[in-house]
Amino acid sequence: MSSNFILGMHNSWQSGAAILCDEKIIAAVSEERFTRIKDCSGIPNNSIQFALNQAGISLYDLKYITYGMVTGVLPDTPTLTTMLEQSRRIVDLNFRTFSDISERVLSEIRWNEKHLSEFLDWAKKNDVEEKTVLVDHHTSHAAGAFFTSGFDESLVVTFDGKGNFRSGSSFSASLAKGLVPLSFKSTFDSLGYFYGNVTKAIGFEAERHEGKVTGLAAFGDPLLLGPKFRELILTETTNPDFNLKWNHYYKPWFLGENELPLLYELARTHSKEDIAAGAQWFLETVVLDYINYILDKFGTGKMHNLCVSGGIFANVKLNQKISELARIDKFYVQPAMGDMGIPLGSALQVQQLSKLQNRLIPVPMMNLGPGLEETANADQGVENFHTGKVVNPKEVFAILMDLNLAVGLVQGRMEFGPRALCFRSIVCPAEDVKINQDLNTRLNRSEFMPFAPVTTTDFALKCFLNWSFDNLNSKFMTQTFSVTERFKSECPATVHVDGTARPQVISTEHPFFDILNYYLHNRNKMAIINTSFNTHEEPIVSTLSTALQALSENRVDVVFTLDKIYLRKTTQESFIELILNLDSTLVIFH
Repeated sequence: MSSNFILGMHNSWQSGAAILCDEKIIAAVSEERFTRIKDCSGIPNNSIQFALNQAGISLYDLKYITYGMVTGVLPDTPTLTTMLEQSRRIVDLNFRTFSDISERVLSEIRWNEKHLSEFLDWAKKNDVEEKTVLVDHHTSHAAGAFFTSGFDESLVVTFDGKGNFRSGSSFSASLAKGLVPLSFKSTFDSLGYFYGNVTKAIGFEAERHEGKVTGLAAFGDPLLLGPKFRELILTETTNPDFNLKWNHYYKPWFLGENELPLLYELARTHSKEDIAAGAQWFLETVVLDYINYILDKFGTGKMHNLCVSGGIFANVKLNQKISELARIDKFYVQPAMGDMGIPLGSALQVQQLSKLQNRLIPVPMMNLGPGLEETANADQGVENFHTGKVVNPKEVFAILMDLNLAVGLVQGRMEFGPRALCFRSIVCPAEDVKINQDLNTRLNRSEFMPFAPVTTTDFALKCFLNWSFDNLNSKFMTQTFSVTERFKSECPATVHVDGTARPQVISTEHPFFDILNYYLHNRNKMAIINTSFNTHEEPIVSTLSTALQALSENRVDVVFTLDKIYLRKTTQESFIELILNLDSTLVIFH
């Protein structure tokens, strides 16, 4: 057995674990999928045990245990130097006093101390202290992006709220040299806190509902408030290496109306749509200027590869804007771009530094979590449902779509990251825009963006403008694309008001490819809807039992595992009889 096993973990928001060895990522999962508590924090004991079980080892067989949230309680020397320089600028311009600056720093010190001591106490309790390696937060984000990208070399940019007193960073990356730091932004200049505070000011929850702001932005006028945000918050509008002002519109942590009264006043005097559009315009403008600045300063040649990670890059509209930069050759968003990706990134960084692996480890599908059969009581409650053995999954699935059903698709190992990628998805036809309201009602959701489409590589060029076969982001639903007129006409339930969609494009390696491709070809369709299999504010379902619980609550019409189909016994809709009476060459019910 190889002794090169590396376990990555973290215990903050979106806690989880990942394990890799040599040329393979063995497992990666977020703790919420076990606890059923959205974005839960704390030592991810369930995730750690799952990862070890997948590897067939114990804690004591590991070579390293990596921790990528923070490397110390206090800022390192370069970060401290930058923050002191920024502090002088902030006070000189009379935006804030040193007491405010001190509170920002002290709050992060307290946060670092809490989480780091919890991790170190866990390591001591389990007698694995000598195996632990601390990895810089933004280096972890960057490593998770570059070492799974498949690129031989790239520039890497990260942005989020905070981590190691930084809110962003840039690196050059290559197989020969690994990650080489280029520049960073301190927490004082946090785009994550800016966007999060706008989210909060218009009535949503920061660190949870930023995607709603992105969706809402398409309904507003970006130029009404976007330039105003830029004027109020940027210290020098001509400097692409930006600095943010501290005032009553912005401060680098999540605050309420008492601390940001002018932002809340802006929110009261303008529509939510225009506030969202202005914030989105500001974010896109600043990030695109910064990326161009990094490319100018550190890039070589005419074309460039770019990898990104960090919570800011959950913003699919921003990612589309980046992808459309003519000077970028290949562009990759780490699929688990937020802090849930930290365990994998920190482990990949230590693996490369330790020379245990000098090759990239692409992740073609991100199905790195538990399988349906790998969790205790996985088939609990099956006796309450009609269960059919699927003989011809292609035609059975096509019939389910013909009947316009909401199908809970659960198969194989579940996805790692925030997107459902047809391992734990709800899928249904995309022709009727009313499905958005109907399904959102069943799932207790209120969304401003339509559901995402899923199609195959056979159809993608007919659906999305500027799509190409080597586009990695379309595999993981991490960017939007402008759609064709035909797609807009035939799949309106998946097209946003701005003429874009956030697709998943699956290829032959995906176990759902043949089934979906058969339906699209045989029924002359372009795509179907794919949305995550969960109700509002709950994690995506993990086990068969959680999927069947959702079925019993009428969240979906059927559960389909490719080889089995489940129907509620208590439901008497006509489609039940239709399915129960299907020819035995298609499905055999018990």
